[in-house]
Amino acid sequence: MTDDPTKVGGTPEDAPPVENNRNPEKGPVGANPNAPIRLREALFVSRVNALPMEFWQGVLRWANNNANQFTVGGDGSGRYNYEVLDCHRRIDLRDFHRVVGEFASDSLEALNVEPFDFDRIEAHLTLYHNGSFFEFHDDTPGPEGERISSRRVTFCYYMNVPPVMFSGGRLEFLDGTAIEPVNNTLHLFNPLQRHRVTPVQCMSGDTMHGRFAITGWIHAREPLRHYAFHADASRDGACNPKHAGGVLVDWPQDVTCLDCAADIRAMLADYSRNPMTNEMLERIRLERACKADANS
Repeated sequence: MTDDPTKVGGTPEDAPPVENNRNPEKGPVGANPNAPIRLREALFVSRVNALPMEFWQGVLRWANNNANQFTVGGDGSGRYNYEVLDCHRRIDLRDFHRVVGEFASDSLEALNVEPFDFDRIEAHLTLYHNGSFFEFHDDTPGPEGERISSRRVTFCYYMNVPPVMFSGGRLEFLDGTAIEPVNNTLHLFNPLQRHRVTPVQCMSGDTMHGRFAITGWIHAREPLRHYAFHADASRDGACNPKHAGGVLVDWPQDVTCLDCAADIRAMLADYSRNPMTNEMLERIRLERACKADANS
């Protein structure tokens, strides 16, 4: 094994080889840098042995003791799995957040992600057991179909109880590149890239013999500032001037610019679960006041 734990555009040396099966939905995939990111060849970074054994064993122990906290994800048509949303509220993920954040900060160029102001990490614990799958999708839509533009980096961290009792569950991109769910490996990729989780077949009915992962996104701050200033600007008919002094949480009901309204609704849906929301809103109000003073 190489001394460098980071691999770009490939799988860990101790993982099964990448499968290059072509799938019919892949479209005109290529290395053309001018092509939309969703249509490019698979672009990701991977780190093996990403966290100490005590971490993933602790998460799996929690899952075993709290199986009743998993809920069904999806409607069975495009997705079917089990999940604990916002698992950081139940599990100590501080070390995990640090590792993900540091790895991502060193990998933005490789992922074709522009530098951004870090805001927060959103993390969910997922379980794919027998029959589970997730069809091709990208990570910009939220759970209700709203657009969440603040998601800048997607992460997927795999955990398995040895010996592995399932097959499938690969993370597959449009060009056919597939990543095997190897225990204690962390993968990052651009949220705009379309990907899927291949169907899982499990040889055991035991919950703990499924494919576990912590998945989620690193969010950027820019959308909040952009939406606040956009709604204040009221230029070129962007928004109704009466909203310049409005309260952020009241905008979706009244904003006349459809694009701005949709973006604000998406932002509010994304941040409403965040305990820092009130602090963020206050920061935006202060930024608005400073901007108004500067223009007066």
